[in-house]
Amino acid sequence: MQEKRNQIKEAIAKKSSAIIAFSGGVDSATLAALAYEALGERALAVTAESVTFSERELKSAVTTAREIGIPHKIVHFDELEEPGFAENTRDRCYHCKKGLLRTLIGIA
Repeated sequence: MQEKRNQIKEAIAKKSSAIIAFSGGVDSATLAALAYEALGERALAVTAESVTFSERELKSAVTTAREIGIPHKIVHFDELEEPGFAENTRDRCYHCKKGLLRTLIGIA
C-alpha cells in the first residue's frame, strides 16, 4: 500500500499544480492529502456546493480539508441545470461529472 501511495505522490509531484474535486470522502481526502504532501500550497481542494450535497457533507468536507491543511475552495454547482441529469437518465452521473469538470477547469 505504501508503494502505491508513493507512486501516486511521485506522479502528482511532476505537475506544477493540482485541483482535486473534493467531497471530503475517503477517496478525495486521500488524493487531496497526497497532492498537498507533493505540492503544498500549489494543490487546491474544490468542493461543489449543490442541492444534492447536504450541509452536513459540506461541513465535513470543510473540516477534512482543514485537517489535511490543503487550501480549499467552495464553488456553487447546480447539477439540476445539467442536461441529462435532471431527467434522471441512466447516465446522469456522467452529465453531472462533466458539468463539474467544466466548473473545475474554469478555476484552473
